[in-house]
Amino acid sequence: MNQLSIRLFFASEENQNLKLNHIHRSSSAVVQIQLYLQEEQLELKHLHAGE
Repeated sequence: MNQLSIRLFFASEENQNLKLNHIHRSSSAVVQIQLYLQEEQLELKHLHAGE
C-alpha cells in the first residue's frame, strides 16, 4: 500500500463513520420509541401475570 491509497482508505473509513453517525442519529428516536413500547408491553404482561 502506498501513502496515497492509505490516505484514501482512511478517508473512506471516515466517510463510513459519518454515514453511520447520520443513520444512528435519525434512527435513535425510532429506537427509543420501540424500547418504550417494549417496556409498556412488559408492564402489561406483568400486570396480567399478577392477576
